[in-house]
Amino acid sequence: MKKLHLYIFLVLIWCNIGFAEDISELQIEGISIGDSLLDRYSKKKILKKTLYEKEQGNNKDVGFVYLESNEENFENYRRIKIGYKTNDQYFKIILITAFVDINRDINKCIIKKQEITKDLKNIFNNHDFEDSGWEQHAFDATSRTNSSIFYFSTNSNYDSFVRVICYDWSKESGYNDQLRVELVSSEYYEWLSSLK
Repeated sequence: MKKLHLYIFLVLIWCNIGFAEDISELQIEGISIGDSLLDRYSKKKILKKTLYEKEQGNNKDVGFVYLESNEENFENYRRIKIGYKTNDQYFKIILITAFVDINRDINKCIIKKQEITKDLKNIFNNHDFEDSGWEQHAFDATSRTNSSIFYFSTNSNYDSFVRVICYDWSKESGYNDQLRVELVSSEYYEWLSSLK
């Protein structure tokens, strides 16, 4: 049990965790929603590292920068994906996705997801919670996801949320199964919803 609590403590670290009312108060590996990517990289390097997901099609309103553990010395993740609006001169972070190593094992993913979710329920006991069970992936009908979500109310039509999610990717997708811990801003979620 001590190992599990230490793992969760290192997954998400912030001040007054139980009282966090805004998702920008949370951190993964010292990175928060609302931070500027310019605090880490030059504009030139950000633009060079920026990638787009195939689900976006021709929509390039949001770009992604992947931070690799071997370059950044992360303690708990093999990779972190940062999302930002491409028209934002400050490169403000609107999405943080941390990839937990599950060695491509979907059963291990579900066990770890349940452990993380259980501890987060104790921390986020004043937030709305949803556990989806298995669902078809929103952009890939051949794959499925299993997520636990903690909602942070905002002034927009879209809530920010913390999500722990297993991706059971099909062979056709070309991706490996994944466990992710995500900080999702309302701004990012509104953009993502517009793609559907």
